[in-house]
Amino acid sequence: MARTALVTGGSEGIGAAIGETLTAAGHRVVATYAGNDAAAEASSARTAIPMRKWDVADIDACLPADMAGHLTGARLSENGGRYMA
Repeated sequence: MARTALVTGGSEGIGAAIGETLTAAGHRVVATYAGNDAAAEASSARTAIPMRKWDVADIDACLPADMAGHLTGARLSENGGRYMA
């Protein structure tokens, strides 16, 4: 079973590169973005990584019902370039 990674800021720049790298390594990836809907749609279309518009400062917003089952044992990569196991 593939591990799941949640990448914040995953629609552009470093976050997008992290998501693509994790996908290439066989991880299942879900990414968040703050506000650029067009960039998120383009990134998702190019990479097939699902994008979710979430306020990552609000934990309840980050764990909607449709994601709860996917994040058990997940890894988190925040767009600051740090990878946490």
